Amino acid sequence: MVKTAQFEEKTYEKYFGHELSGRFSNSFSPGQRAEFSMGFDEAFDLPWWIFFYHFRYLMKSPWGALGGIGLQDLDHIAEEVSKDLPPYRFNFFVQYKRPDYVEGHRGGEWPSWQQPYFRYAITAHQQLALEKLHSASSGRAAVIYASPAFWTSDKLFETAAKKQVIKKSNIAKADALTGHGRYSYVAEGGVGVAHSEPEEIRGPTFEKLIELAMDQPKIPFRDHVLKAADAIERSLDEDRSRATFEKAKKVVISDLVAENIDIPSGGIVSAILTIEAFCDAFAVEFYAVG
Repeated sequence: MVKTAQFEEKTYEKYFGHELSGRFSNSFSPGQRAEFSMGFDEAFDLPWWIFFYHFRYLMKSPWGALGGIGLQDLDHIAEEVSKDLPPYRFNFFVQYKRPDYVEGHRGGEWPSWQQPYFRYAITAHQQLALEKLHSASSGRAAVIYASPAFWTSDKLFETAAKKQVIKKSNIAKADALTGHGRYSYVAEGGVGVAHSEPEEIRGPTFEKLIELAMDQPKIPFRDHVLKAADAIERSLDEDRSRATFEKAKKVVISDLVAENIDIPSGGIVSAILTIEAFCDAFAVEFYAVG
C-alpha cells in the first residue's frame, strides 16, 4: 500500500526553513519576504532597526506608498547595510520533497529495505541544475534534498512543536543522486538508496552540514550574495536550464519592478533577482547563513 504524505510540501518547507534559520546567528532568504520593496526585515533574522534606518523611505504608509528610490541606489544601500550586518559564511539550496510511504512488498524499492519505507521521485532537469550548482559553488553551499521521515499531519505538527523537523528529516546531497530517478529511505539522517539501479547513499546529517558551514570564511553580506548569484550564473551552461531560468527571471522582474526599467547588472538587485529566479525555476529554497 502506498500512502502520500497528508500535509502539503509547503507546510513542511515552512517549518524546516524556520528551524534552519534559527540554527544560525544571522540568516537571509529572499523567499521569506512578501515584496521586494518592503520585505527586507522579513527576509533577515535580524533586528528591525537596521532596516528601518536604511530603508525607511521604502516603507508604505496607511495612505499608500511613500516615495521610493532608483534601483541603482540599492547597491549603495546594500553596502551600507553590510556594515551593520554580521558576516555570512555559507548557503543552503534546499529542494523539499513530499514523500510516499510504502508499506507493501509490491513496492518497487522493497527489495532494498524489506520493511516499510519512504520514497520520492527525482526530476531530471532539476537534478541536473542542482548538480551543476553544487560544482559551481566551490564548497560554499550545500545543495540538498530534504524530506520528512514521517507522513501524517499529526506527526508533522507534533514534530514542529518540538522544533525537531530538521532532526526528523532525511537529507540527501544532490550530487550523490546523479543518474537516478528515485530515492528511498526508512529513517531520518543521511542514509538512503538511489534507484533505479540501487545505490546506497550515505551522506552527511544536517548537523554535519552545519559544521561545514561554520568552517567557511566570513565575508560581508553584499559580497556573499554576489558570489551566490555568480555561482548560479556559472552553473547555467546547459541550454534547457538556461532557457528555464531566463523565463523565470522575466516573471520575477515583472512581478517586482515596473516595466521598462533596466536592472543594473553586477549589483545586489540583479543578484537577488538571479537567486529568486533560480529558486522558482528549479523548485528550491535559498538560505544564506552566518
